[in-house]
Amino acid sequence: LRRLQGETGMATVLVTHDPTEAALLAGEVLVLVDGRVVQAGAQRTVFAHPASPTAAALLGVRNIATGRVVRDGDGTRLHANGVRVPMDGYRGDLDAAMSSVSWCIRPEDVRLVDHGGIPSIVRDIVHLGSIDEVTISLAGKGELTLCTPAEAITSIGAHCQVELPPEAITVWPTDHVDVEVDGD
Repeated sequence: LRRLQGETGMATVLVTHDPTEAALLAGEVLVLVDGRVVQAGAQRTVFAHPASPTAAALLGVRNIATGRVVRDGDGTRLHANGVRVPMDGYRGDLDAAMSSVSWCIRPEDVRLVDHGGIPSIVRDIVHLGSIDEVTISLAGKGELTLCTPAEAITSIGAHCQVELPPEAITVWPTDHVDVEVDGD
């Protein structure tokens, strides 16, 4: 279908609940919640910057959690799952999201690092060919999923360190409500 779209230039309307299918076939994406458009835009933009926790979940983001944004003499940090994530380099406006927040990061954006990261313990490994999907416990508290090259982590219970790049995190005020947007 994708090749046919490219060869013919044919406009296609596709209704799907599968985010992978939407990413593969769509140039533009509409995210609907209860029949209302809550996000619309270019496929790459919508997938990279979900408008709400609900939109993120519908787009297949599995690392969605709550926390607090704190600003003090040490800078701005996201406190979540028992860890403090420096938010220097965050691409959004944290002033609007100060205090209680919901946030997300895609598994492919969580980085495995040798040192200086968040201490974590491997809870599960799913081998998917050239990549592994690894579930970790952050500092012994909340869980996150990350994608690694195959065999980068080889055993459940192993200790590792991860980094959550602020530019890959999306933050919303906890009281965020999905608002209908103009789909034009």
